[in-house]
Amino acid sequence: PFGGDGWVVSVNNMEDLVGGHIWVGLLCIVGGVWHIFTKPFAWARRAFVWSGEAYLSYSLAAISLMGFTASLYSWYNNTAYPSELYGPTGPEASQSQAFTF
Repeated sequence: PFGGDGWVVSVNNMEDLVGGHIWVGLLCIVGGVWHIFTKPFAWARRAFVWSGEAYLSYSLAAISLMGFTASLYSWYNNTAYPSELYGPTGPEASQSQAFTF
């Protein structure tokens, strides 16, 4: 609905799905090592609030973004959430009157 082949939910085979998880996992590990060994840049020190409440709010914002992305996957992607196991995806359910069983 938001684009073609470049959209994150347009993954249509298990190799890309597993490869994407490996890629994101490696990026998270490299990013963690980066953040352990470096100080924040000057613009980031000025732009963000550095308190426990701010860290919590930044983390909750990131979790909500990932939750939204996961909900898009479960609504539109039939590879990550097969209809045989989880029920029809959103587009399948909207066309359920047209199905012939």
